[in-house]
Amino acid sequence: MPDWIWWIVAPLVLGGWLYYQWQQKKARRDAYRELAHRLGWQYVDNDRGLAKKYSGRPFDDAEWRSAKHVFRGQYRGRGLTAFEFGFRLEETDRHGDERTETVLYQVIAVKLAGERPWLEVGERGFFGGLLRKAGVHVKDTGDPAFDEVFAVSTDDPAFAEDVLAEDVRAWLRGDGRAQDNPIRVHGDEIITWRRGPLEPADLQPRVDFLNDFLDRVPDGALV
Repeated sequence: MPDWIWWIVAPLVLGGWLYYQWQQKKARRDAYRELAHRLGWQYVDNDRGLAKKYSGRPFDDAEWRSAKHVFRGQYRGRGLTAFEFGFRLEETDRHGDERTETVLYQVIAVKLAGERPWLEVGERGFFGGLLRKAGVHVKDTGDPAFDEVFAVSTDDPAFAEDVLAEDVRAWLRGDGRAQDNPIRVHGDEIITWRRGPLEPADLQPRVDFLNDFLDRVPDGALV
C-alpha cells in the first residue's frame, strides 16, 4: 500500500473517533438535561467555583479540580446540589513510569437550616481506615452494635450525640444504603459521595437517603 494512502486514511479515522466522542458526550448531556427537566431542577455543564468549595476526602489534595454536570433544585422541601467531581491523580507504576489518571466522584449535597459543626459517619472498615491514615480521630458512640459497623469523626462530640440519637443509629444499622453512602456535615450542607461518574439512575436514590436521614434526626440538631 502506498505511503500516501495513510495521509488520507489517518485523518478520516481520527475525525470519526472525535465525532463519536462528541456524540457520546452530547448524549450524556442530553440525558442529564432530561433528568433535570423531569425533576424540576436546573442543570449546567460546569461550575468552577463548586470544585473548590468542599474539603475532606475526596477533595483534599486533589489537583486540577473540576465540577461538571451540576444539578441544583429543591427536593422534599430541601435545597440540593449534585455534581461530578473530577481531579487528576499522578502515580508512578512499578516500572518507574509516571502516569496520570482522571478520578471521578459523584457528590450530592443537601442544604441545612444553618452552619453546623463538622461530622462524618461511614462504614468502619474502609471509611475508618481512611480516617486514621489521615490522622483523624475516630469517636465511639458508646453503642457497641453501631460502633462495630460505623466510624464517626467530629470536632464537637456533643453535636454528634445529638445527631446520632438512638433511633438514628438503629436506622443506620438497618438501612443497607448507609454502607455505601458516607455522611458528612459540611458547613450548612450534608453531603454524600461515591467514586465513579454521575449516573442519572443512581442520583435520586442517594438524594432520598440523605433526606431520609435528615427526617430521622431529632428536631433542632440539623434542620
